[in-house]
Amino acid sequence: MLEHPQRIFYGVREHNEGGWCYTARPAEWYVKENVVAAFPRNMVFAVYLNPNMRVYLCRAEYAAKDDPMCPVDWQNRYRGLVWKSTS
Repeated sequence: MLEHPQRIFYGVREHNEGGWCYTARPAEWYVKENVVAAFPRNMVFAVYLNPNMRVYLCRAEYAAKDDPMCPVDWQNRYRGLVWKSTS
């Protein structure tokens, strides 16, 4: 996920300056131990990093209608989009 993100956002946290969110859509995911399923088409997987580049949260989020690789309401949740995959 962190090696091949589709989008990278900055300015994630209100109370701590900085932070990053990397998003992508994997083909499959573990829904519980030893159970693999197709990743839902209406969701995107998000990994959140603090300003020190340490992961503090990862989860599936509903995808935005205007860009299926972005979480819903990304324009208001983050300060900006800094990278968009071209492949």
